[in-house]
Amino acid sequence: CLGANSCMCAMACNSNFTTVMFEHITNVTFAGINNTSAGIAGGPVDYRAGPGATVIQGSTESIEVTLFLSAAYTEYIYAWFDWNQDGDFSDPGEYYLVAGPVTTVGPHIGSISVPTTATLGTTRMRVMMEYFNSAPNPCVSATYGEAEDYCVTVIGVGSSGCTDPTACNYDASATCDDGSCLTAYGCTDPAA
Repeated sequence: CLGANSCMCAMACNSNFTTVMFEHITNVTFAGINNTSAGIAGGPVDYRAGPGATVIQGSTESIEVTLFLSAAYTEYIYAWFDWNQDGDFSDPGEYYLVAGPVTTVGPHIGSISVPTTATLGTTRMRVMMEYFNSAPNPCVSATYGEAEDYCVTVIGVGSSGCTDPTACNYDASATCDDGSCLTAYGCTDPAA
């Protein structure tokens, strides 16, 4: 199941949280993802079908995570990316500490450096908040916290295409405009 869209493949492990009523993730914002949620036990919560993120090899992106806390609990916020698309989060460079220890809802802002060697295509990101645990584990089973999975598309530096979002042939994955943009008067596709 590995390939251009390994995000939809099964992972080597999943996390599980049994209680979200006291603390959970309420928003994740990252490179095109802006997902507000209400906390769901189990996990990880599957948001892979929703809008995903797009990142460029070698770039640095901000991630913002906002929490619900019923009191000033001590939380750690983690993110993992399967940059080499091998179905796990255990390789060097796939783990990021977003924030922690924290006792406020945030948003908590972290920095994600995309490796220049990240495999092109769509892969999985897991964002997790966990109560009072400074030992990151994408496969943890615990009582308090929450984890959410998303898809992230990695594109190469200088992917060319039309970068004008008002053009009928706009390419959201393009990072360099190649002059091919068609305005409303140049469109020939009736579906555009």
